[in-house]
Amino acid sequence: MEFALNPLSTILRPARHAAWLLAALLAAAPAAAQAPAPSEVLVSGPAGKITRAELTLMVADLVPAAERERFWLSSDSVTRMARTLYTQRALAAEALKAGVDQSADGAAYLRLLRERALTELLMQQRVSEATPASAALDQFARSAEQFTAARVAVARHVQLPPRVPRSRMCRTGTA
Repeated sequence: MEFALNPLSTILRPARHAAWLLAALLAAAPAAAQAPAPSEVLVSGPAGKITRAELTLMVADLVPAAERERFWLSSDSVTRMARTLYTQRALAAEALKAGVDQSADGAAYLRLLRERALTELLMQQRVSEATPASAALDQFARSAEQFTAARVAVARHVQLPPRVPRSRMCRTGTA
C-alpha cells in the first residue's frame, strides 16, 4: 500500500489518522459500550453522543501532559475538542456507510491502526501495573532514613605493606 505525498495530504494526515482510528474503534466496539450515561453527555446529535469520558481519553492522547491543565481551564478549548470529536464521529459514520472500511487498503489500514492502539493500551496498562501506588511511595519517603547508606570514613593516606619481589614469593607444588 503506497500513498503519494503532497502538501495537502501531509497537512491532513493527522485528521485522516484520527478519523480512521475512530472509525476502527467504532466498528470494533459493541453497541452497548457506546451507550453513555445521559449525565455524562457533552455533545449530542444525529451522529451520536460525545461523553466526558471519551473527551478525557482523547485529551490524554492528543494534548501534551504539560499543557493539559491549561486545556481544561479553557472552556473554548474543551468546547472545540468536543465539537471536533463529534464531527469526527459523523465523518466516521459516513465513511462506514460509504464502505471505505471494506476496501483492501481501508481494511488493512484499520487493522494496523487497531493493532497500534491495542499495543499502546497494553503498554500503558503494564506501566501502570509496574508503577508503585502513591501510598507506597509516601511510606518509602517517610522511612527513607533506614535506606540511607552507612557513614563512610574518609582517609587521606592509606599505608600498604611493601611490595614483595617475585623471586621471594613462595611457590607451591614445586619440588
